[in-house]
Order: sequence, then C-alpha cells, then structure tokens
Amino acid sequence: MIGRLRRRVVIEERTRTPDAGGGAVETWSPRATVWAWVKPIDGSERVSAEQRQSGARYDITIRYRTDVSLAHRMRLDGVPLSIHAIKDPNDHRHWLVLTCHAGEEGA
Repeated sequence: MIGRLRRRVVIEERTRTPDAGGGAVETWSPRATVWAWVKPIDGSERVSAEQRQSGARYDITIRYRTDVSLAHRMRLDGVPLSIHAIKDPNDHRHWLVLTCHAGEEGA
C-alpha cells in the first residue's frame, strides 16, 4: 500500500476571521499536507439551476489520522474536494479512506 501513496494532498479546515464590521469571514486554511493514493470513482456532469456542474468523485487513501472529520476538505492539484465519508477499511488504524466529491457546495 505504501508504494501507492504517490500524490500530495492538503487537508484543509474552515477558519473564521473577524472582520472590521464586527462580523467574520470564513476561509479555508491548510491543516496538513500528506501523501495519498487517489483513486477516481467516477466522473459525471449534471445540470443544476441551469448550470452545468462537474461531479468527480474520488477515494483518497491516507495514513490513519485522528484529526480528520467531515468538517474538513481535501485539496488535490489545487481543486477543493468535500469529504462525504471517512472509513477505516479494516479497523486496524493504519489507513483512512476518504470519499470526496469535487464541484460540491461548501468545497
């Protein structure tokens, strides 16, 4: 498995920064850069609100971490990917498989 970890991906977390008007601005900040095995699941296009949206999906396998949740997102080659599922494939805490989607709201 280690030989398949050939791509660098960034785990990002949402951060809120106070602005001058008393509100806050939400941005995404890097949390960690890790090696990953990126496996495309499928690619699809769909029409939503009269606009074409790309819906590429990936299974991204990384070394096991306890600090990744559905509130985070991944960045692959500059493209943000929302995390839709997190699995420990064999319950041994060696690997995490993150099912991610591109072109989703919130990414």
